[in-house]
Amino acid sequence: TSTLLIKGIDFVDPVPGTNTFINFGATSTTRYVSNVTVEDCSFTGSNQEDIGFGPGSGSGAKNIVIKNCAVNNMGSLAQLGASGLTIEDCTFTDSLRGVNLQSSTGITIEGMSLTVPKYAVRVGQDALTPTDQTMTITDSTLISSGPTSNLADPETSLVLRGDAPKNIVITNSTISNSNAGGCDIALDSNYAATATQYTLTFNNVNWGTDGMKLCGLEGATIVTNTVHNTTQDTWYSTIQAAIADADADDIIQLGAVTYNEVGQIVIDKNLTIVGADKATTIIKPAQDTGGSGDARG
Repeated sequence: TSTLLIKGIDFVDPVPGTNTFINFGATSTTRYVSNVTVEDCSFTGSNQEDIGFGPGSGSGAKNIVIKNCAVNNMGSLAQLGASGLTIEDCTFTDSLRGVNLQSSTGITIEGMSLTVPKYAVRVGQDALTPTDQTMTITDSTLISSGPTSNLADPETSLVLRGDAPKNIVITNSTISNSNAGGCDIALDSNYAATATQYTLTFNNVNWGTDGMKLCGLEGATIVTNTVHNTTQDTWYSTIQAAIADADADDIIQLGAVTYNEVGQIVIDKNLTIVGADKATTIIKPAQDTGGSGDARG
């Protein structure tokens, strides 16, 4: 295909068994599907076995958009490899897994909401080196109750393996394994040697009641930001850094966290600084800032 829109269709499997509703093909005559948008559709499976989109690797699919879809009683929404893949505003009910994105690049996930007993998002396949790509997850809720004791085959909110994008940016999202002590994000241990190649950036991420837990990612670069200049759409790890970079009249949004800033916070321009709530946004200096002159406070 050169352009295809599939909209407003309810895909239903009346017979138990693993079936793929939309198959992009992997043979010489059916592969290389491109510019496909699937919008406002629902996928209703049987016994949590069916797959919305396939196949995984080998399809050569490009520029695929899955938008505003409802997923019910499915094995997963996608077992899919594609170049340029957007999943937007999809919700899941009573499904086993979320999406398995094999050898995919240009991945954007926005507004996806699911609570599943296995993995929510798994990305990458068998190659030994992460790709020089960026995957973004924004405004999403990815909750898993999957087991992570076996990192050779982890099941959790986000699983990285093989040729996953090496740059992961997660913004304004909940990423959580609901099991006490469970890993929120895990690197498959078969690819443990690649951990240092990853950079994970977390902008205002909610990790659930037991906080962030990353497994298998020792040596990865981790950046955690909770301060957002909404005027410029830039993120910072400290309030002072955000103020220093801001222009006059910018708006700075603080997260629902405690800020242990070093020294005084110096504001030298007209700004609007807004907390999430006075009960949850707390500024607590890391030490006494001084007892006289401008150092007081």
